[in-house]
Amino acid sequence: MFEKTGKIILSGEEYPIKCDILVLEKIQEKYGDLSEFEGKIRKFVPDQDEKGNLIQNEEGLYVGHYEYPDITAMIDLLYWSVMEGAEIEGKQIEGLDRKTIMRQIDLSPLELSEILHKEYTKAFERKNTKTGQNLKTEES
Repeated sequence: MFEKTGKIILSGEEYPIKCDILVLEKIQEKYGDLSEFEGKIRKFVPDQDEKGNLIQNEEGLYVGHYEYPDITAMIDLLYWSVMEGAEIEGKQIEGLDRKTIMRQIDLSPLELSEILHKEYTKAFERKNTKTGQNLKTEES
């Protein structure tokens, strides 16, 4: 199994956290497109020059800034990921609901957004290097 959880600390309380396919399903049910949801939790806006062209640095990467996240989307991801982490670890977190977890957030919205975005992107990483290696195509 590939059920390793991360940790997040809110107001001194440590919680397990896991964004996996089950959390992605909840996101998709509520928000639709996953890439649009990603923009809600960590929205990068490229800077433009006076002509409206996107600015790139020497490495060819776009220069820009992050805008404040959509708080509802961010809290949904936090809550669903904590609940999934707790379930994976077989823990019951007494009295934990959305409002309770929101009251424990002592990070700035941008700090929390960065943490949650890192957890979110883990859901798209391959968990097993052997998966798919034994599949045969029509050409083989």
